[in-house]
Amino acid sequence: MGEISDGRVAGAERSDDADVTAPDVTTGDVGSSAPANGTEPSEVGADEVDPLELDGPDPIPLRFFGDQILRRRTPALTDVTGDIVELAERMLVTLRVEEGIGLAAPQVGEQTRLFVHGLADEAPTVLINPEIVESRGEWVYTEGCLSIPGLYYELVRPKEVHVRAIGIDGEELEIEADELLGRVIQHELDHLDGVLMVDHLDGEDRDEALRELAGRVKGTLGASDPFLRGKPVRRGLRRLLG
Repeated sequence: MGEISDGRVAGAERSDDADVTAPDVTTGDVGSSAPANGTEPSEVGADEVDPLELDGPDPIPLRFFGDQILRRRTPALTDVTGDIVELAERMLVTLRVEEGIGLAAPQVGEQTRLFVHGLADEAPTVLINPEIVESRGEWVYTEGCLSIPGLYYELVRPKEVHVRAIGIDGEELEIEADELLGRVIQHELDHLDGVLMVDHLDGEDRDEALRELAGRVKGTLGASDPFLRGKPVRRGLRRLLG
């Protein structure tokens, strides 16, 4: 069992000690001496502009627990178009504005198999069609979620994951993610499969979340959410819960 961290992760609210830097969304550069995809980092020139510093890209309103789009599995992307690049840019802006560390497309109302994260020194910050092909170990960490604000729970998930994905430049990526990055990837991949962090709870934590979330969505369509109706996580999505 891994060490319990005081930080908070995921769809995700950012812990105060997380090193979140602004990425170059057009190239997927991570600015690290040992990037996760095994390629040499590129040096940011003086004439390159950080998209998060521009006035152009606007943040996107978040979707919250009870919104049915959070329960839909996103289809795989077949092409990285200009619209996808723009979406990724706006999601990165949203992530910074909301002070998160990870954000999946359904959380901003998009049925797109893509998520962004703020750990630019560890891996490219835009991951398309991500897939976990191997996992190892266990790690306990306190997770939060931008779509379920105010709730934080310790969850056990694999400590390390090997991930395949496509970058914003359309190139294939192979990433070895450990601890925080691995946790963010697992949390955001859950979102792409219509799974929320509360689906992993049991016992008193689950009872507490049920009471809180039932109150938030009372009288709305959100009251029919699978979590509130006692439906289990689909078996196919439980393969990497740790």
